[in-house]
Amino acid sequence: MAWLTEQQLLTMTPAQIKTYAGTLQTALKIQETVIDNLTELVSTEFATPNSVPPNIAKGQIKLGQDIASVRDTFTAPVLALSYVVGAIAVPPFPAKIGNPFDATFLRNTLIGLQSLLSEEIF
Repeated sequence: MAWLTEQQLLTMTPAQIKTYAGTLQTALKIQETVIDNLTELVSTEFATPNSVPPNIAKGQIKLGQDIASVRDTFTAPVLALSYVVGAIAVPPFPAKIGNPFDATFLRNTLIGLQSLLSEEIF
């Protein structure tokens, strides 16, 4: 999908922005599910003592790649929406993440989108 820029969002009505936010939320929620499933797999099997099995190491690499991909794909649309509705309502992704396996930024943005969609007026 072609995501909208800040300038495009500024020409939209509040109802249109909410619809767009819902579309963005759906796409991010799908990515969150993929990341959560991989995190579950990696963390559950990581309990192996002494060494990290090759499949877990590969899973960890894939997890880091998936999180980076979400950041690369969604940073611009989330930032544009954040500018239009306010960073408090929809927090943009942080400029840097110290831990490549930390997807907290995604959950924070999803929480913001959910509250934006549940409000009458933003």
